[in-house]
Amino acid sequence: MGQLIIGAIVLMPLVLLRLIPPTGQDRKGVRESFGDFVRDLSQLIVQPLVVRIAIMFALPCAAFTLTNAFGGLGPDFHASSGMVGIANGVGSTVVGMIAALFARWCLTWSRAPVLYLAIGGLGAIFTALVIALPHTPAVYLLAVCGENIAQSAAQVSQNAIVFGSIRRGSPLAASQFGLLTTAFLLPYAYMQALDGYGYHLAGNVAGSFWMDAGLSMGACLILLIPVLHWMRSGKLTAPDDEAAVA
Repeated sequence: MGQLIIGAIVLMPLVLLRLIPPTGQDRKGVRESFGDFVRDLSQLIVQPLVVRIAIMFALPCAAFTLTNAFGGLGPDFHASSGMVGIANGVGSTVVGMIAALFARWCLTWSRAPVLYLAIGGLGAIFTALVIALPHTPAVYLLAVCGENIAQSAAQVSQNAIVFGSIRRGSPLAASQFGLLTTAFLLPYAYMQALDGYGYHLAGNVAGSFWMDAGLSMGACLILLIPVLHWMRSGKLTAPDDEAAVA
């Protein structure tokens, strides 16, 4: 019964498609649309601003992919299946929403690239500190909440960086947004594999935590000086945004 309810909820937005007016006769074909998209990408990947931000996101500064592994780490912390479900379901959703709102407030007094690196560094320290704590259900709950808080806050700062890089009225705005958001999803793929490899090397969950914390902190330190330089020279924001700040 539960599966049917979830399926109905997922399919419900399809009803809204009937409310969308049909496109005009000048709509493009699939081949033409893909051709335009490829042309847009070819223009974007040679823009230094886009390349800088893509490099920032491709490095594992603030991916916090342990959030995707916690569902299988309950036994390592002697956590019951019920606690695992609540912590990674309702718990992660609630703390993630609160963290996103808090990160939005932080952007009123901190520039997005600085906030992004700060979240990555502090999150890496938190991950390393969890290793020293006893593997109890309470620590499991703390780790799940902490990692989800850091991940949600980092995603807010990442989106702020992306929007700040898009020039107002740019015909490539949608393609640029899609390209850069894809770039910050890249570490989600390879960091999960590296976290799993860390678990294999150490034989326990501490290996995953050390791998995640070490790579995140290393990436933040590598980017610190370049990002500060790019910020001072206005190389991480679109020209119109720089004029607005001035």
